[in-house]
Amino acid sequence: MNAFADIVNYISTTVIGVYSLLIVLRFVFQWAKADFFNPISQGIVKATSPALMPFRKIIPGFAGLDIAALVLALLLNLVSLIITTLLSGANLLDASLVIFIAALLKTLATLINIASFSLIGGIILSFAAPMSSNPMALLINQVSATLSAPFRKILPDLGPIDISPIFVFLAIGVLTKLLALIGMQFGIMVGSVWLFVIVA
Repeated sequence: MNAFADIVNYISTTVIGVYSLLIVLRFVFQWAKADFFNPISQGIVKATSPALMPFRKIIPGFAGLDIAALVLALLLNLVSLIITTLLSGANLLDASLVIFIAALLKTLATLINIASFSLIGGIILSFAAPMSSNPMALLINQVSATLSAPFRKILPDLGPIDISPIFVFLAIGVLTKLLALIGMQFGIMVGSVWLFVIVA
């Protein structure tokens, strides 16, 4: 990849990646039933609605989940990887299956990243600023609480000690390893902790 192609790839990957992240954040906030009127939520809604609304007309939600948002995020990641492949000079048809799997893994990795950062942020906020009214802190706490809720229902009540995040991290670790195993089967590298996906 020459210098010009590298610059084009960097710009396209960054722009598409950021917008895909906003789409996935919108999905997560809706799933967590986060405050719709939070200024950060409103900003994400305004930024993503022009692209998302057409998809919602043809892709219905399921069990309260915004499936259209996930499909759009997947397509954006697919476009990004196609651009990278074309700029690298690789044969697009030969790499088509790998590109699709990589886009799928990248979308799932974004979900896992958001979950991980929300949990870490929620734990830090519970010690440093438990009563914070900062819009970002409120969203982090709402997502973190939703992630931990299923485990809180089945774990014993230990009073002020909440061990549910430990089990959420365990679940995230298992999912991370599964993504890595799938990636290995297709020659795709998937990092752990802070996940990333690249076409090998």
